[in-house]
Amino acid sequence: MMWRRLAAFCMVLALGGCAGGPGSKPVAVDPALFQPVAGKAVIFVVRTAVDSDLAGPLLLDDTVTVSTMPGTYHRWVVDPGPHRIEGMGGSGIRLVLATAPGGVYYLRHSVYGSERRGPAGSALQQVDAAQGQELIMRAEKFP
Repeated sequence: MMWRRLAAFCMVLALGGCAGGPGSKPVAVDPALFQPVAGKAVIFVVRTAVDSDLAGPLLLDDTVTVSTMPGTYHRWVVDPGPHRIEGMGGSGIRLVLATAPGGVYYLRHSVYGSERRGPAGSALQQVDAAQGQELIMRAEKFP
């Protein structure tokens, strides 16, 4: 059990760098990050730093998988139209997001549970641009 905590601590240090870790303070984000992409749609998925330490795997249109972590965000540039986003591992998340050319969409992903007790659930909620951008400025890009 101790080795898991040590491994988790090392991972936090590696992902967080020397800046105090995700969510500690707003970071300088290039405003271009939030700009629309011509002929495409942009979908952001962001998790707050105050969230479960468990990974939150998501599947986009049965083809692209990402795993969110607390205090991180991910940016997808997609063709316009409906996109299905589902949680993996029995999370129960299933969201169909209708996107338009030049649209920018923000989704807040929450994961509930702990390493000791395991996953207890998750949620995915669309938020407005102001809230989404604020969450991203307090997060770090996740691969």
